[in-house]
Amino acid sequence: MRLLNKLTLVSTMFAVSILAQTAYAADGFPLTITDAAGIEHKFETSSKIGCRWSGCTEMMADLGLRVQGASWYEPSQFGFPVGAPENLVEDWKNIEQWVATEVDVLLARVPNGKWSKYSEDVAPVFHLHHPAYGPSNQTGYQAYIKNLELLGQLTGENVKADAALQRFNNMVANLKLLATDETRQNTVAIIRNGDGYRALAIPTHSAY
Repeated sequence: MRLLNKLTLVSTMFAVSILAQTAYAADGFPLTITDAAGIEHKFETSSKIGCRWSGCTEMMADLGLRVQGASWYEPSQFGFPVGAPENLVEDWKNIEQWVATEVDVLLARVPNGKWSKYSEDVAPVFHLHHPAYGPSNQTGYQAYIKNLELLGQLTGENVKADAALQRFNNMVANLKLLATDETRQNTVAIIRNGDGYRALAIPTHSAY
């Protein structure tokens, strides 16, 4: 990453002032879209989304959208202005619990194991980029930007995705201004904390 040297931004949650909802807009449908694993998907209308991965839950909240089902929700760490997911899955490996959420599509990180294969019993699996976890043609915070664009298309909420991208780009610009030679060596997660944000340095080998 030339722009920020070794600084990597990952899974970022931002505040939004909009009511929680699981009924998404219908703009841009029918939709043909390719996910992070190179798999083509076709959607006639917007879908009720299930999040298998914390980053998905956070990005949906950044768009001001409440997910239909999720296996991760930790408000004490991230803060979710849109509220908890409609349905929480206590055991992420339990197919029956996922089926009960009645999601139309299940969002997961790029494949790294067998879970994506048998989770097709729940709903079609749409993969998002996570270069620290599995193969991806995106690197660093570019993966986050691409994921926001994909979510905007999947939900038909491109305007909200554009607004989230603007907030993200503003945060990157501010972080670059404040960066020092020392902090540029870190991998950083920007976490919502109350009315503001806190920056956390995380291990470079982490699949966060």
